[in-house]
Amino acid sequence: MNNRAYLVRRFAPIRFMAWICLLAAVGVLPSLAEQQELVIMQWNVENLFDNEDDPDNTGDDSYTSDGWKKWTEYRYRMKVRHLAEIVGKLKPNILCLQEIENLRVLKELQHALRTKHDLNFDYIIHRDGQDHRGIDVAIMSTVEPANPRWITPVEAQRDILIADFKVGGKTFSVIANHWKSHWGNKKAADLLRSRQAKAVRKAVDEIVSRDRGAAILVVGDFNDDYAAPVITDVLMSSADLGQVMQDRSGRTLFNLHATLEENEQGTIYYRRGRTWNSFDGISVSRALLPPTNTNQNSVGWMVKEGSYSVVRCPELVDEEGYPKPFRQIRDRKSGKNVYVTGYSDHFPVRVAIEMNP
Repeated sequence: MNNRAYLVRRFAPIRFMAWICLLAAVGVLPSLAEQQELVIMQWNVENLFDNEDDPDNTGDDSYTSDGWKKWTEYRYRMKVRHLAEIVGKLKPNILCLQEIENLRVLKELQHALRTKHDLNFDYIIHRDGQDHRGIDVAIMSTVEPANPRWITPVEAQRDILIADFKVGGKTFSVIANHWKSHWGNKKAADLLRSRQAKAVRKAVDEIVSRDRGAAILVVGDFNDDYAAPVITDVLMSSADLGQVMQDRSGRTLFNLHATLEENEQGTIYYRRGRTWNSFDGISVSRALLPPTNTNQNSVGWMVKEGSYSVVRCPELVDEEGYPKPFRQIRDRKSGKNVYVTGYSDHFPVRVAIEMNP
């Protein structure tokens, strides 16, 4: 199968792991049929490039030993180990990633997770997109995906990846995103994010048109705060739970970021502007919310109460409380450039969903 088209591949014997709280003991479930809880994790891993120059990808030129980022094989291997360390602790079942160069880096992350952390991601969904920086969106999973498809609403930007998962006889869809950044002309960048939001909105509506009770998770790095108009108005992801419940059409999404306290919402810190942003998040369709008088869906996968969080385990946080990146930064105390071998400039977010029999 051509890697430049799409890839869904099973790499290892199936072994399913139950979700555990951070730093808790590992629990293993005997079979998929008995799986009662799944964890979905979203993480922009900040430029996961290998050290080889790909002549078809000009975006990787700085990520070589000769490039200005001084990206050595040693640093690449360390980055993979660091990412595996965090994923290995959180043990998600579905891992949505941004800023992935190619299939190779995914397979090497998969290998590190299997050999060092006893965590098997048997499935990888990825294709080489047309992003001008040479980075892609990907999904790694312990659960077999179905019907993977991609949307490319904006040329030279990241694809939107959609996949379905059927576990315990119930299907849910995951839509993974990495929208246009704020770099460049603000009006043009805002317009491109709006086009991407409209494409996701259309994809959600197509799923809901077939089933008003469809379970959908829209995850990603949206490069806009969760209360921004492109999220609330264009994507139709609301922070008002009542509004979502009253929409009998099932179209309005609930933004799980609204369940967090304000001081828990930041996922990325802009050092130059000294501001926190909530660019990373997860929104869910009405079917994934607990049953109420207006939401009678009592059977299927639902968000586990209190399980949504921005992950801030100690390894990910620098001495000032910000995400610890893996790159050269300007140290404010010394005024010098220092190379920080951390993890990513984004914190991950995660949520557990559980089966309501």
